[in-house]
Amino acid sequence: MRRDAFRSTHPADLAQVMDECQVGHLGMLTPDGYPRPVPVSFAWDGERVVLHGALAGEKFDVMAAEGRVAFSAHLAYAAIPSDLLGGESACEATHLYKSVLVRGTGAVLSAPEEKVEALDRLMGKYQPEGGYRELSADDDEYGQMLSRTAVLTVRPHVIDVKAYMGQELTPARRARLVEALRQRGDGLSLATAREIDRYAPQQ
Repeated sequence: MRRDAFRSTHPADLAQVMDECQVGHLGMLTPDGYPRPVPVSFAWDGERVVLHGALAGEKFDVMAAEGRVAFSAHLAYAAIPSDLLGGESACEATHLYKSVLVRGTGAVLSAPEEKVEALDRLMGKYQPEGGYRELSADDDEYGQMLSRTAVLTVRPHVIDVKAYMGQELTPARRARLVEALRQRGDGLSLATAREIDRYAPQQ
């Protein structure tokens, strides 16, 4: 990360981004030499990214070969128009966010129990209310599904968590921005104001 001022200092930010972000991007270098970002549903199990897919194709081939991959996820906070900071220059406009970048290696899970555990993590994220029959490798229907589904993981080598929350602003401009966001009053603006305060550099 080029600017350490934006590096997250809060351990919970990694879990927050991974739990709340609905679509991540798996980055791979394909045989034609082009980097390819693939949008994916995913979950974080505390140690690795888990996802699923087909048993064939570029994504499967790269992951099965335990190739080097990258994975990114982000949470968008409030967009900040230039006039909110009291300026007239378009250069003042910005967008606040948190992001995670994982660099690591791909892998394909083969043991049915491991596949069930990973898929259960995905279901818990995307259907937390339940309402489905418990996943089990011993269930005939689920057993057939497991045999046709690739369950993939990204094993991290490096994890960077970034929180861009106006840390570079002067105290006066930061206070102006927080007040303007509070006056907006919508949920995203209020959440952004709280995060700006949370990340304000210690004076």
